[in-house]
Amino acid sequence: MPEAVVQFETSMVEVIRPGGDIAVLEEPGGLRLPLVQLPRYCRTAAALTTELRRAYGIETIYLTTVTDPAEVPLPLHVAELREHGAPPVDWHWIEAAKLQEASTAGFPVRAILEGHRVVTTPTSEDYYAQLGWFDDVLGWVSRLAASRGRTLTGGFSQWNGGRAFLCRFEAEPGAVWFKAPGPISPLEWTATPSLAEAAPEWVPEILGTHLQWRGWLAEEVGESLYTSAEWRRFELAARSLGQMQRRLERRTDWLFGLGVKDQTLPFLQAHASAFLELVCALGKVPREQSPAILSAEELLLLGDCLYSAIDTLAGLGFPDSILHGDIGPGSIVSDGSRCAFIDWSRIYVGFPPLCCELMLNKFAPQLKNIPGWRQQLWNAYLDQWPEFRTALAPPENRLSLSLVALMAYVFTKVDIHNFRERLTPGAAAYLRGIVRRMSAATAEIRKTNLEVCRHA
Repeated sequence: MPEAVVQFETSMVEVIRPGGDIAVLEEPGGLRLPLVQLPRYCRTAAALTTELRRAYGIETIYLTTVTDPAEVPLPLHVAELREHGAPPVDWHWIEAAKLQEASTAGFPVRAILEGHRVVTTPTSEDYYAQLGWFDDVLGWVSRLAASRGRTLTGGFSQWNGGRAFLCRFEAEPGAVWFKAPGPISPLEWTATPSLAEAAPEWVPEILGTHLQWRGWLAEEVGESLYTSAEWRRFELAARSLGQMQRRLERRTDWLFGLGVKDQTLPFLQAHASAFLELVCALGKVPREQSPAILSAEELLLLGDCLYSAIDTLAGLGFPDSILHGDIGPGSIVSDGSRCAFIDWSRIYVGFPPLCCELMLNKFAPQLKNIPGWRQQLWNAYLDQWPEFRTALAPPENRLSLSLVALMAYVFTKVDIHNFRERLTPGAAAYLRGIVRRMSAATAEIRKTNLEVCRHA
């Protein structure tokens, strides 16, 4: 299979040094900002700081992105130059107040000044985009790490910035991560420290929290499964998920008290009709080459199978437990002997195997060439539920789980009662693909039921 082609796009960079001056280049046609080539789909902070290091030999911190389509045809990213950086000799530094008088045609002064205003005007909304804020973080992380027996060695890599912040700091005897989810993920801030305390074997240890920044410093637990090719780490992930869910089973009141959302089977059944309304709405969104939507007959069959599948799962007797709403290789880290789950921005209470089914769906691209991989991982997971080990053995039960898991996954992506104004063509195409998979599962369920009746 050919490798995916990475698409790049040109971006402008507003590099600001600690005193507030802005870097510009003087050319025969006038002033311009430095340019970089970044992958179209990437973590902006990680890609930008890496490319500025490669292309210009400077260390920076990503602060924010200015969006002003009327004036800026290219993305405009704002970055802070670290004091020890040595920018190119052809860069010139200009005060923001003097930018207007030095302006030339096509130079996006308004957007540049807006970026400068954001990073030099303290606000609660853009707290992590403030010029000089990283020095405060670095000092706090250094002191806290030292108090916990760790020493920063100087290296760091930024992964997120702006309205949320994520940075890895190299340290001895092990690296640490500082994360501040910000206003875009308030549940992650409130729930992660509590989960780390309640399930320390499967959530990275929190070394300390900072209330003002609404962030924490955590230990590093190996590497992401995205970068791992070791089978035993995927097997460990399946086993660890079952173990963590067993630790937290029936603690629904505690989980709901953290702000965790409901995705129990009664909730899914009560909202299945709203899901079917969403499926109907998908047929009214303009589409080009996206999957076709269901016919009226297929929609009726999907509805009947959904209700029946939920009833089937409810009869298996699993106790409710925690569900990671965005589980996948990127939210699982492992050092080979231990596995931990991160990025708890979406957390639910519900039927435990739903989480395993979604996790295995996300594993499929990496493991599809390994014969029998899915059943092996199911065995590792169900070993933690010995009293329910045969509950999912019948094909109709496994198919019911697959169907309900896909509906539950849609609920993690869409506000099922307020979806219409956000149902863009791109989102609709993505959801149509999921619905077609559900329709295929429905057809398999009907086929399995017919075979059961034929042999009865």
